[in-house]
Amino acid sequence: MQKPHSILPLNAASPESPRVAVVCIPGGEGVSLGPHGHTFFEILYIEEGEGWHWLGSRKLWARAGDLFLIAPNEIHDMSGIRGQKSWIVAFEADALAVERGMGNSWLVSDDLLLLAFLRPKGVESGHFQVPAAEQPHWQTRLEKMAHELDHKRVGFAEAVCAMLVLMLIDTARLASSHANQQPLHLQPLLASALRFIADNYKQQISLSDVARSVNRSPAYLTDFVRRETGRTVLCWIVEYRMAEARRLLVSTEYSVQQIAEMTGYLDAGHFSKQFRRLHNAPPQVWRHAHWKTNAGPVSAAHS
Repeated sequence: MQKPHSILPLNAASPESPRVAVVCIPGGEGVSLGPHGHTFFEILYIEEGEGWHWLGSRKLWARAGDLFLIAPNEIHDMSGIRGQKSWIVAFEADALAVERGMGNSWLVSDDLLLLAFLRPKGVESGHFQVPAAEQPHWQTRLEKMAHELDHKRVGFAEAVCAMLVLMLIDTARLASSHANQQPLHLQPLLASALRFIADNYKQQISLSDVARSVNRSPAYLTDFVRRETGRTVLCWIVEYRMAEARRLLVSTEYSVQQIAEMTGYLDAGHFSKQFRRLHNAPPQVWRHAHWKTNAGPVSAAHS
């Protein structure tokens, strides 16, 4: 795979700097596209090629012009796409705050958070088709982002983040067009609650902690989140934990005990029981089934 064009490595510790990477995948030998997951957001754009793309448990047909929104920790598998030329834009939400004067950039990232995790009714699982007339514009913008990151001229970070914001706006508009032409109604309160869970699910958080973070009572937040998403707050905490557990199972050699501790569980037995209930298989069995189609996990020391 081509070396990514990036502002900083996505696992960089500095909170003051944006974290964005753009990589062009030419396909062919030496490219590992099997099951994997990351801790950041990904936008995958297919410029050429077609074939099956696994996104979580969904098998989706991909072709030129397709756009996939991949949530943090979501497992996806691109190995079934033949003759592909693809682009991946990988970033963390704080990349949108590179310039504190960007106004509503956080609203854009909140919209992305909801699009990635909620899969609004009428929208097909983070999978959109860019209209043919707009595809050259998407390709040009991706090439410009890569050029800015490679040459690092004055203002390159702000330029890349501005283009990322525009890309997210276009993605949200695509989602709206797929939802029977109705605007997506993305609740700031819901986004704030999910963001708190995303930032803290590895800790021993409860409904009361989430409610306190958004200045609402537990009873009010429970009813609100269930009404908006069909799930309870506790279900969302488990969802985030299980997404991270799946990523660790596929991409590292950490033991089940270690993964339980890393995803907020004090008791590995409880973790395994909950994982089995949601995935119809114990963690080790699930891991083995997914390794069969991959080259195996990376060393835990490099995860």
